[in-house]
Amino acid sequence: MKNSKVTSLALVVSLLVSCVNKPTDKLSSQDAENTTQVYKIDSVRYVSLNEETRLNGNVDFDQNSIVKIYSLVSGRVSEVKADLGTHVEKGTELALVESPDIVNYINNFQQDKLTLEVADKNYENVKELYQAKFSSQIDLISAKRDYEKSKEEFEKSSNLLKLFGGYKQGETGYMKIKSPITGFVVDKNVNPGMDIRSDNTNPLFTISDLKTVWVMANVYETDISRIYKGMNVSIKTLAYPDKEFNGQISNINSVIDHEAKVLRVRILIQNPEGFLKPDMFASILLNHPLERKALAINPKAVVFDNNLYYVVSVVGKKLEKKEVKIISTTSRYTFISGDLKPGDIVIAEGSLLVYNSLN
Repeated sequence: MKNSKVTSLALVVSLLVSCVNKPTDKLSSQDAENTTQVYKIDSVRYVSLNEETRLNGNVDFDQNSIVKIYSLVSGRVSEVKADLGTHVEKGTELALVESPDIVNYINNFQQDKLTLEVADKNYENVKELYQAKFSSQIDLISAKRDYEKSKEEFEKSSNLLKLFGGYKQGETGYMKIKSPITGFVVDKNVNPGMDIRSDNTNPLFTISDLKTVWVMANVYETDISRIYKGMNVSIKTLAYPDKEFNGQISNINSVIDHEAKVLRVRILIQNPEGFLKPDMFASILLNHPLERKALAINPKAVVFDNNLYYVVSVVGKKLEKKEVKIISTTSRYTFISGDLKPGDIVIAEGSLLVYNSLN
C-alpha cells in the first residue's frame, strides 16, 4: 500500500513539473495516466487587492422599452392572434375587437367621403362656370370653401379609422389591435368572447423586446456607502450558473423601502440573446478595488489544516507545502502573504489530495 502511494505521488510530481516549463496565466490541467483525477496548477500573481459585496435581486422589464396596449373602443373580443411569449413583428395583428364604435366611425368616414366627392364635383363645375362668365367670384369662393371643409372632415375621419386599425372596402365593425413594436408578448389579459371597455385600466397586451433588462438589487444600509451610480457589476442567475452577465448601476433610489429596510438599486443589463427573463432571481457581485497590492492565488489552492492555511508549491522537481496567511478572499482570488513570490506555481484543483499525500 505504501509503495503504491509513493508511486502515485511520484507520478503526480512528474506531471506537474512538466507543466512548469509551460507557464501560462490561465489554469492548465494534466490527466494522470490510468487515473481519473485531474490536477490543475496556477501561478501566483501580484494584483490590486479588492473586496466584494454580494447583493440579491431580481430581473425586471426595462420600463423604457415596453409598450402596454389598451383598447381604444368598447366591444367584444372576437379573436386573439397572439399568445403569451409569442414573438411579434411591428404591425402584427394581436386581436380583433367587434365594436359598435367602429361601425359609427366607418359610417362617418363613408359619409364624409361622399360629401367630399360632391363638394369636389361642385367646385369643378363652379370653376368652369366662372371661367365662362356664368358664375360670380362669390360663388367660386363659396364652392372652394365647401370643398376644403369637406376635405378636412374626410381627413379627420380617415385618420381616426387608421388609429383603430385601418379600413378596407367591405369591412364593418372590427378594430384591429396591432403591435407597435417588434418584441415578445410578456403579458396578456384578453381572451376571445371577453367584453372590454375603452376605460379599462388593465392593458390587453404588454410587448417588450427584452434586448435590455433591469436587475433590481436590494442594498442594506451597511453597504449603501459602497455603491454609486455608473458602477460596473457582474450578475449570475440560477438558470445559468456558469454564465456571467455584466451591467452598470443606472439608478439609486432616494428612499429606503419601509417594509424590507433595503435601498432599491437599478442595474441596466444588455440582453441581446434573451437569456435574462423578468422575475428571474439574480445574484449581484460588486468589486471594490483597494489602493494596495497583494499576492493572489486561486481560492482552490488553499488547504486548511490544524487552524492554519497551506498551499502546495511546485519547486523545481519537488512539491512543498507552505504556510500562508489569508488577507481576504473573493470569488476570483484569495489574497495571501507568505513564502511565495509572483510567478511561483501552486496546485489549484486537487490540492487537498496532494497535500494529504505529502503528509
